[in-house]
Amino acid sequence: MPKEGRREGKITLAEVAARAGVSVSAASKALLGGGGKTTRVSQATISKIRRAASELGYRPNAAARQLKTGRSNIIGAIIHSTAPRIYYELFSIIQQKLAKTGYCFMVGQSDGSIRLLGRYLDEFHSRHTDAIITTFFEAPGENQQLRGLYAGLDNVLYLGSPDFENAPRVDMDTGDGIIQVVDHLVSSGASRIALDVVDKFYSTVRKRIQGYRAGLKKHNIKADADLLIENDGAPGNAAATARRALELEAQAVAAGNDLRAAAIIRELQRLGRRVPEDIRVTGFDNMDFSALLKPSLTTVDQRNGAVADAAVFMVRHYLDNMKFPENISIKPRLVLRESA
Repeated sequence: MPKEGRREGKITLAEVAARAGVSVSAASKALLGGGGKTTRVSQATISKIRRAASELGYRPNAAARQLKTGRSNIIGAIIHSTAPRIYYELFSIIQQKLAKTGYCFMVGQSDGSIRLLGRYLDEFHSRHTDAIITTFFEAPGENQQLRGLYAGLDNVLYLGSPDFENAPRVDMDTGDGIIQVVDHLVSSGASRIALDVVDKFYSTVRKRIQGYRAGLKKHNIKADADLLIENDGAPGNAAATARRALELEAQAVAAGNDLRAAAIIRELQRLGRRVPEDIRVTGFDNMDFSALLKPSLTTVDQRNGAVADAAVFMVRHYLDNMKFPENISIKPRLVLRESA
């Protein structure tokens, strides 16, 4: 049985307009984005129209909406399936912000496969996706193929630092984050600072190394190459990083992320070292659990809310002007807690 206020069969736009007490043109503007440039509808009226549509069970026809507006109201997104959790949280925030403006957010997870990425891009194209947001633009030994897949697509926004010419981007300035870490550690008395380097291939990691060196230089501290402790990011390597830092008589360790920082602290404590009294530890990402560790973790917050705002702004600007605005760089924020 249909719910009260609804009838059997397909509900028309005219019926929604009648229910809301507005013109069909106003209803079209609110629900389909149509109505012409001269049709203006207040937010209060839009809410009334949407409420009427919900009561009647009206569902906009996607093909009709696209014919009226030239848009699908779909934003595609691509993320690597093994990306840090912080990027999934970022996409969740972007999705929520886009949903408030009537956009559907379709996410494709790539496992690092160039072929799968190509399938997603083809699928987005077939659905007339208005824009694409991606964090997957680097792969060891395959960057040239990635450039080829994205070549010719002018509706792609990159989150990060792709090595593509004129690539529209919102850049998370991880290098500045590490400079903030070094500034704080040096001010607290540490001069031998170990940097936990995970997957140096990626641009964000290389920027951290640059920030680490710049931070040391700023304080006239000579960089010790041995204190760049490299590993492939496997969970067990965090403990090895802690042991290596002790061998090098490091006074602090700047971990690659919060999870690795937690593992480093655990290993240091197992070895009888006190954090921060004997050695300081910092993380990166400001995940929820970082404040719950013992000691609570000093870390870097990438400000996902600000990154999401910038991404939505750039996408909306593209949709209104058919070109992206100038690139935006978001500086992270150091969060001071007990571990450093």
